[in-house]
Order: sequence, then structure tokens, then C-alpha cells
Amino acid sequence: MHSKSIFPPLVATVLFGYQISYAQKILETYPVIETPPVASQGDAADDPAFWLNIVDSSKSVIFGTDKEAGIYAYNLAGEQIQFVGVGRINNIDVRAGYLLDDIEVSILVGTNRNLNSIDFFSISNKGELVEYSGNRVVTDLVTIYGLCLFKDTENDKTYIFVSDEESLTIRQYLIESIFPARLSMVREIRTSSVSEGCVVDDSRGYLYFSQEDENNGVYKVLARPVESEVQTVDISKRYGGHLEGDSEGLAIVPSEKKGLLIVSSQGSDDFTVFERDGSNRYLGRFLIADYEAAGGSYIDGASDTDGIEVFLGDLPGPFAGGILIAQDGLNESRLGGKENQNFKLVPLKLILEHFQSVSP
Repeated sequence: MHSKSIFPPLVATVLFGYQISYAQKILETYPVIETPPVASQGDAADDPAFWLNIVDSSKSVIFGTDKEAGIYAYNLAGEQIQFVGVGRINNIDVRAGYLLDDIEVSILVGTNRNLNSIDFFSISNKGELVEYSGNRVVTDLVTIYGLCLFKDTENDKTYIFVSDEESLTIRQYLIESIFPARLSMVREIRTSSVSEGCVVDDSRGYLYFSQEDENNGVYKVLARPVESEVQTVDISKRYGGHLEGDSEGLAIVPSEKKGLLIVSSQGSDDFTVFERDGSNRYLGRFLIADYEAAGGSYIDGASDTDGIEVFLGDLPGPFAGGILIAQDGLNESRLGGKENQNFKLVPLKLILEHFQSVSP
């Protein structure tokens, strides 16, 4: 756990809780809120997702998995508001704009490692996660793992990408029906090592996925189920790239000014940032370090991070401009004692502003 940047700055400026180390171009950020630890011990908290309440953004909901037990829901103050004990849900994703009994709802979809299934949940207009009859599709995969959604607004179709540890593949499924859940497989993408983290840039039409282990890297391919060559975004530093340690969670910041692709680097306890568009130019790195407010409240930073999520848009309190949610794999108390894993909530605004200002 890094209480301070591991790269001591030659020149640094502290601005609204963000320390920018100009010599090494390392941005040091801080979590202003954290969630309670998940109930399961060990490597349990994993993947967050965000649901926007379009009527009242202050009532938006953060979902996070305990991959040994189920799905938690938290409000923007980090307080637990719901737990759904549905087993070993590993990765989750959320999309809005579906009809259930003529009422518009959002959906949350996750990989269930107990059953090697893809599980669907509806999200009510109050942000409540709801199970329903026929919400599960059991696959023939042996070790189902990562998941992300793609809502293709041009043809009004929604797809699910699911990775499998053993076969080293990413399957693409078309959602034929949500209530009840029915899927058809439309494509299979081969990977060269285990892949978990993925995200789809819906409006640009790209799937980004990360690989672990000896072929650590970030890659992209067209998200529509067409023949498409897999392109390399970046690779391990030992092979000439910028990635240090396993690349895990991925998140898109869909700003039109200069959007970002953020990658959690589990082995180096930091985050790598690329441009969203073009050749995904490398922009730099940032840390999520320990935070202590003037009133004395202490929140440790985020280390060994797996899943991440980003929402770009105005939210109340400290999240004007957006929020970054990061799983913390080494959750610590003020005195250094280990606690169960949890999720850290970080203002997005200055992360975006800092990396948008990086010149070519």
C-alpha cells in the first residue's frame, strides 16, 4: 500500500486535494469516500458499475461485486443500501433504456461463476436491483470470468461480451430477449492469455479488453460482430510498452474534448491513461493515495486494484464533473491493519482536466 507517491516529485503543486508531480507526470489523486468492506474475506470485492438516476442524480447507485457472495448497492455517500446474495458474481455492467411491463428500466448483467451463467437483473426507477423469473442463461463455458455490455444505438441491439479462463476466448452474445433472458452467440474472439477486464465504447463501437500474465496488455477490436483484426493498444513495459504488472479493470471517459481510456495496473498499484480516440496515445499515470480530511476522517488509497468504473457528468457534493470508482485490493485502516476489500470513490474532474492538458 502506497501512502505517498512512489515517485518523489522534484516539483509538486497541491490543488484541491490533487498533487501533480510534474517531473514524472504522475498525478496523485485521493478518495473522498469509501464503501464499507464486503463481507467475504480475501480476494472478494471485484467489479463496480454505476447507475444514474436521471430524475435525481443524488440518488444514483454504485453496484459492486463480492465475488464470493453476491452484489452490493451503495449510495453516493458510500453507504450500503442493498445486498443481493446470488452467489459468485464476478463482473457486472449496466445499461439503461429497456421496457418491462411498459415501464422503462435499466439492466445489470453479471457472470455467475457458481453456475457458469450470465445473470440478468432489472434496476427499478429507484435504483433497486431486482431478480425476476427467467433471468439466467447457463452457458457451456467451464470457467466464466469477465463481462461487459455493448448497446449499439444505431441498430437498437445489445450485446454481451464474456471471457472464459480455460479456453482463452471472449464470446459475444446478442441479447434476443431480456424478460425472459435469451441469448445467441454471434462471435468468438481468441486471446493469447487470460482476459478479465473489458469495456465497450458504445458510441465509437470498440471493445477494449485486457490480458493478464505473460501476455499482459490492452487490446481493441470492433464491437459489432464483424470480421475485425485485434489491435494492440499497449503492452508490458518489459516488451517496450507502458504497462507495469497485470492490466485489469478498464473504463472509458466519453468526453468529446479528449476522452480517456483508463486501465488499472494491479501489479504496480496505479492507473495508466490513454486517449480514447485514434491510436490511443499514452498520456501518463495516476495513483489513488491515502486521504485525510481536515476534520480527521481517514481513507486509505487504492492498491492491487481489479475493477474500475467511471461516470462523466455532474453529481452532487464532491463529484461535480463525474466519479471514478475503484476496487481496493489492500484495504487498510489508519493504523495499518488489514480489512476486507472495498471500493474507493474519487472525484473525476481534475483527472480529466489533467490528462486533457497533456500535449502530443
